[in-house]
Amino acid sequence: MLLDIVILPPVKLRERIGKAVLNATQGVAYRYVIDNKKLIPHVSLFHIKTSKTRLSKLSQIVEEITHQQKSFVIKSERIKPDSTLSLRLSNSQAFKKMHRNMVLKCYHLRTGEMPWTPIDLPTKLEKYFRKKYGTQHVLRLKEPHFTLVCLKNKTDVQIVAKRLSNMRVKFIVKEVAICEVNFWHQVTRILKRFKI
Repeated sequence: MLLDIVILPPVKLRERIGKAVLNATQGVAYRYVIDNKKLIPHVSLFHIKTSKTRLSKLSQIVEEITHQQKSFVIKSERIKPDSTLSLRLSNSQAFKKMHRNMVLKCYHLRTGEMPWTPIDLPTKLEKYFRKKYGTQHVLRLKEPHFTLVCLKNKTDVQIVAKRLSNMRVKFIVKEVAICEVNFWHQVTRILKRFKI
């Protein structure tokens, strides 16, 4: 199973992001778009490839961490103009602590590595993290963000980035979830929710 432990933003915010991204991508080619229908807006905490037999233990650990966590605020910082367009979010100490807890307490349940999706070959640090944790998106290499769209043509990046340049978000973290993800690490289904 390809899973992601995520922060789920409020329902209305997920809807607003989905509509904004669909509007911004009209007339351009994309591999996937975070529309809040097929793919759900989320803030990743830890991607993990594991088995169904380990899901119960994973849920138990995530629930324990979530219940010890205090709510905190996440807000937007900037659009990162790349072929995988994302909205960068504040990397607060509270987020870093929660992310670190999820990684260090859950990584032993992995059964392999998440798919490698970048075009470039992994760096030495990425290789090390993938071998130890099953994904490179951890610890020093973790940047909180909302993935918005993966475009097919780099020439469309500035067009879509400009259309989304006024996107601002701010919300209090109240819910964590374990979700199924596709090859591109995007959330397709929410499996289990945990309230903070």
